[in-house]
Amino acid sequence: MYIDSLSCDYTELVRDLKGAACYNEPMRHHTSLGIGGSAAMYYEPQDINSLMALVQRAREMSLPLIIIGRGSNLLFGDEDIDAVVVSTRQLNTLQWLLNKDVLTIKAAAGLPLQKLLNFALKASAAGLEGLAGIPGTLGGAIAGNAGSFGFEIKDVIEDISLITNTGELRQLTAEMIPFSYRHCGLAGDGVIVEATLRLIRGNANALKERFNDCLSQKKKSQPLAELSAGCVFKNPPGDFAGKLIENAGCKAMAEGQIEVSTRHANFFINKARGTAADFLTLMTRVQEAVRANSGVELTPEIKIVAR
Repeated sequence: MYIDSLSCDYTELVRDLKGAACYNEPMRHHTSLGIGGSAAMYYEPQDINSLMALVQRAREMSLPLIIIGRGSNLLFGDEDIDAVVVSTRQLNTLQWLLNKDVLTIKAAAGLPLQKLLNFALKASAAGLEGLAGIPGTLGGAIAGNAGSFGFEIKDVIEDISLITNTGELRQLTAEMIPFSYRHCGLAGDGVIVEATLRLIRGNANALKERFNDCLSQKKKSQPLAELSAGCVFKNPPGDFAGKLIENAGCKAMAEGQIEVSTRHANFFINKARGTAADFLTLMTRVQEAVRANSGVELTPEIKIVAR
């Protein structure tokens, strides 16, 4: 396997760095979908300095990096990956400052989104309730401008810190980030490692009620307990991808062990040991059906890595 000829390079890449590294690591173990071939190396840095050093070394050694959080909303290919997959999940610190009615939170990119939300609720701070039930990390949420129920993460971002492709730490204010629907415009610019959020304190009971309502709606309408990568397609302007897929007769459509959810048609479920090839084929079939039925071209929301 390719790791035999490259293991020395990959070992050198993480020399003296804090964190855990392993070789030939199956990506299906690190994604919410449970699909993916093995990466040459998988690494979880324990601090930002280690990640900065890794980015610098990888650039000098011309080794490719793939950055993930907790592996939600992405699809790895079935083939083995000649790259280093880096997860930010160990970068999960949270600091906060309360000034009158303004709660400022500085959190690392690997912090689970629901932990951040729960902290905000305990502090009676408004602005994150619409993220109830969304898996993944803060960094991933920013990268995809995650949101629901009319809320987007960009609404509460004050600034972010990212490691550039040359290994330098840079801070960007929210105004400098070209946010758009399910996109932050920083793809390829570097690795998001921290963010500062500004929340306004509100009524604790009202916030909990709003959170519980959002979570309840998602539990009723989405297959949260099954293997999936979240929404597969972006909602087109003025419409909903799930509704278009359902109207095209695609609910329960299957390819191998990958099936369009009967609960929410914009979720594809991995019923057993499904493959990326089957997932991609099902995506194409659904796009064709929707195009034929409504004339709408669905575009992927899921991030496809190493086909």
